[in-house]
Amino acid sequence: MNEKFISHLTSFASLHSPDVAINREDWLNNGLDIFRDAFREMKTKLPDEIRVSCGWPKGRSKAIGQVFAKTASQDGHFEIFVSPEIADAARALDILLHEICHIAAGIENGHLAPFKRFAMATGLTGKMTATVASDELLEAFNTGVIPNLGEYPHAQLTGACTGKKKQTTRMIKLECPTCGMVIRTTKTWIENTGQPICACDGQSVFEEDDGGD
Repeated sequence: MNEKFISHLTSFASLHSPDVAINREDWLNNGLDIFRDAFREMKTKLPDEIRVSCGWPKGRSKAIGQVFAKTASQDGHFEIFVSPEIADAARALDILLHEICHIAAGIENGHLAPFKRFAMATGLTGKMTATVASDELLEAFNTGVIPNLGEYPHAQLTGACTGKKKQTTRMIKLECPTCGMVIRTTKTWIENTGQPICACDGQSVFEEDDGGD
């Protein structure tokens, strides 16, 4: 039952007095050590070969956590990533716990029954593909684990790498075949009103410029 896991979690957190984490990877791996001890009390030994980092999940834009099987690692490590979009310490911990449950249950089992057993036993709740900490687990994080780990040394990072706003409507580049004048408009505008005509002669129809820029 999750009460037993949460009790172990709080107890072991108090025994861990890591140095103040100088970076987010240190913090996440210190969290892994606390979870490792709590799992051991559940008669589940986690593999030694686990790495945890803060990084963008591969190929899944909405994912906030991901674990790679040890067969994907050149030196045989399970690799866990927590999204840089997550800056809340308790949320980072429950995402980390979710990915650890995948390792404990066998990654090949996805979110099926073996994973669900570990998730529920550790205090995770909600849809198994998108679990969150139960109220009891969240309290344990906030009153027992985080005071020992310290605050998560990370600030939220969004996906906007360039700092520019994402263009939501694609503008189509059109060019007059007669004078070379260039304009831009939307596909919807063309479909509703027809292909625009250039003022250079009143009859040349603008054509889409596949070259773009």
